[in-house]
Amino acid sequence: MVVQTCDVLIVGAGVNGLTTALQLAIRGATVIIVDQTSPAQQASWAGAGMLPPGFRTTSESAELRLRSLSCQLWPAVNRQLQELQCLDNEFVQCGAMLLFQRYDEAQREAHKWQQDGAVAELHDVRSLQSRCPQIGPAWQFAVELPEQAQVRNPRHLKSLLEACRRLGVQILSDCACPPLTKQISSGRIEIGEQRFEFQKMLLCCGAWISELLSRYSPGFAVQPVRGQIAQLRGAPDLLPCILEVGRRYLVPRQDGLILVGSTEEHVGFQCETTEQGVQELLRFAADVVPELAGLPLVHQWAGLRPGSPDELPAIGFLPGFENVVIACGHFRSGLQMSPGTAAIASALLCGETPPIEITGFEPERFLANAEGTSSGSVPVE
Repeated sequence: MVVQTCDVLIVGAGVNGLTTALQLAIRGATVIIVDQTSPAQQASWAGAGMLPPGFRTTSESAELRLRSLSCQLWPAVNRQLQELQCLDNEFVQCGAMLLFQRYDEAQREAHKWQQDGAVAELHDVRSLQSRCPQIGPAWQFAVELPEQAQVRNPRHLKSLLEACRRLGVQILSDCACPPLTKQISSGRIEIGEQRFEFQKMLLCCGAWISELLSRYSPGFAVQPVRGQIAQLRGAPDLLPCILEVGRRYLVPRQDGLILVGSTEEHVGFQCETTEQGVQELLRFAADVVPELAGLPLVHQWAGLRPGSPDELPAIGFLPGFENVVIACGHFRSGLQMSPGTAAIASALLCGETPPIEITGFEPERFLANAEGTSSGSVPVE
């Protein structure tokens, strides 16, 4: 049996695992990442890359604290990738328009963002049509967020992979970690024909975290939620910025591609697209911007988001273990919150105080309380 040693073993090569590995490697730690399929895929690759603003790292809201920390750290992560001469991830502050049919809804939304410290401009139908004449007639009001940014997911993931490898991070694909047992408390685990010996472990395997913890807490409350996205081919600058209606969106890329998303479907681990889902997205796109109805559909895909009951992640030490940190359950916010998540996780793994208060992200929230199981349970052998 091959034995490999490291300071930190990371389970999951998505955006949170890779970003944390990058920060740990910069600190000088030896890191190995194992992934059950290919790295930089699944939900991290599949999303649209929207990065909303945030400016309240001391807020009472756990979501706003993490969003704000991540907003502050995105430029730094981007600089790190540039300094390592990695692929351009197309990080850009592009702005967004949140569309509404009623004035009172738009007014409340603008007030919420302003309380969060963001610039939020309320538009009536006249100023909206002046700013975005492409918008369909159903949308009479909007809230403009000029500080919103975006990043191109696949390129960002490729850039992270390249950066991690250049800094000596070992990334193993098709290396499925079995359900955890109490053996990990001693800093070792066997995966196939390899034994890994480590000081600390980080669990960030997205929607598959419940399977990994099935012997620790059956029914761990993070479940897959399928999101389908359609991609249209348009001209550059066809849309002036990101357009959002509730949880649906149109995201224009610099080369003219437009992402239309996304569905929310509780269908287990089924990750394929459906005709119904794609057609629903195309109807949405044409409703928001009628001109999009004539654009060619060039691609469609789906990803499995790690959905949690309160739509917030679990970040912290796994109860019952002093050497295992968990970072999972980000739902729709994994990519946008990855810099902040990595900063918190790397601090915990290095025995340091996290950069923000992490109350509200306790992993205990997701532990099953079924008969014979408690929040402090330890997996069996």
